[in-house]
Amino acid sequence: MSVVCLESLTFGIGHLVRAADALGERLVLLTRDPAYYACELERLAPDALDVVETDTFDVEHVADLLHRTPGLRGLISSTDTWTLIGAELSERLGLPGLDPAVLRLTRDKAAVRDRLHAAGLTRGRAMDVAGHGAEEMLLKEVGLPAVLKDTAGTGSQNVWLARDEPELVAALDEAAGRELKGRLFAEPYFSGPVYLAL
Repeated sequence: MSVVCLESLTFGIGHLVRAADALGERLVLLTRDPAYYACELERLAPDALDVVETDTFDVEHVADLLHRTPGLRGLISSTDTWTLIGAELSERLGLPGLDPAVLRLTRDKAAVRDRLHAAGLTRGRAMDVAGHGAEEMLLKEVGLPAVLKDTAGTGSQNVWLARDEPELVAALDEAAGRELKGRLFAEPYFSGPVYLAL
């Protein structure tokens, strides 16, 4: 029997191997770059798990690999970059997992911000930043300082702080030249502690 990891965090693979072993499962890691996990993999016996190098963004190829995995019993997708892909593949293959619709919502930072606002849990709403007049609308609706970011971004990439109008113009110009995973949106900047929900 097998459990497949669609990529992983850069730490904890040894714990996953031990947990899989305790359950009588074989752990398989699908990754675009095994070197990314070198520190973890070097600590394990060479035969502790199967590492398969493949394009983990090629959903159809990954689905084919999963179909050919003997005794596949589960798919782990623990990073936000691959969470939705993993959930959709789990659903397609009838494996246990989270509802892709829920994950689509939680991966949309603007939608989450607006849900929190509607529930009275934050003072600020999200504003999509697109088209002619976006700068003026952002200044009116969000104000400064503001944070601009990718609705589906990961790893703190494509995030800009605009404290004043020149920084806002620079952020909008830079964002226009980037390939975003979602859409650009703005939210108010709040000072205080930062929390991360995993």
